[in-house]
Amino acid sequence: MLRSILFSLSLGVSSISVTSIGLLSTGSPAGAAERVVDRIVATVNGRVITSNEVNFLLAPYAMQLSAKFPRRGAEFTKELMQYREETIKELIDRELILHNFDELGGQIPEQAVDQEINDQIARLYDGNRARFIEELKKSNLTLRSFRDLTRRKLVVQAMRSSKFDRGVAVTPSEARAEYNKVKSEIRDISGDRVTYEKIEVKRIPDNPSLTPEDQLDLADELKARIEKGEDFKKLAEEYSVGANAEDGGVWKDLKRSDLAPGFASIVFDAPIGKVVGPLEGPGKYVLIKVLSRKDGPAPPFSEVREDMENRVKARKSAEPFKRWLDRQRKRAIIRRKDK
Repeated sequence: MLRSILFSLSLGVSSISVTSIGLLSTGSPAGAAERVVDRIVATVNGRVITSNEVNFLLAPYAMQLSAKFPRRGAEFTKELMQYREETIKELIDRELILHNFDELGGQIPEQAVDQEINDQIARLYDGNRARFIEELKKSNLTLRSFRDLTRRKLVVQAMRSSKFDRGVAVTPSEARAEYNKVKSEIRDISGDRVTYEKIEVKRIPDNPSLTPEDQLDLADELKARIEKGEDFKKLAEEYSVGANAEDGGVWKDLKRSDLAPGFASIVFDAPIGKVVGPLEGPGKYVLIKVLSRKDGPAPPFSEVREDMENRVKARKSAEPFKRWLDRQRKRAIIRRKDK
């Protein structure tokens, strides 16, 4: 699935950049980033796929991996590169579909693009358009280029629907079963709330004899002590530099919008009662334990019935769609520039 969330890991206020080769960099010179931002990754029938597009779609996954693997290491690199390859293959398939769409003289109405962008701003940025524009700038993307990415996404949906979903029958029970399966995914996440405990260990210690690696070791040690039965709150009071340390590191009844997007996605996916981390944030390592969580409401079935039917149609038509894409690949001129 093509993603469109911008990369901005903010357990506090900072961010980490994604380089054109798909690996995270925490200290590359600005000029180095500028030199690779428009590098060509692949061409499909003369259409160009750039590193900018790849990085934009890779960013959300890289964000979560960077938090999960503060030491980076081989597993971090392996998972990130696997996802990068998957992203490039999806972009190649998208260009094959676009080529076919253009040959047929297809058009996507501008109001449909506007609506999709507005939906993304509402879903991913709590309706804050200024913040959305700011994040585009961080990824070296203009609003025009983002509109083009959005239009291409809608083309893929339209082509698949017109070629393979028409004529596919969906029963009411199938649509209802799909709704029951995915209703938590399509809920109103602005209504999500969470209570958790958090320990924050400074990455750069006050003691000059210690290193960031020592601090990460401390975070690992605290996690082990908690898992062996020591009280999270007491350790937070002793070691945490966070704002609520004196209250045992407890943060109560927070809305998803109260948290930075990257941190929110980790917190709301974390198992209740299990210590997660150390996570890497700007200037610190973080341990969290979710105490309770309440999801926002799902829309009523009547409002999303058509969407559920389309999901079922897409699943039923997956195999013929795959065969069609295979034929398009054989006919196309595809050149990878990053191998």
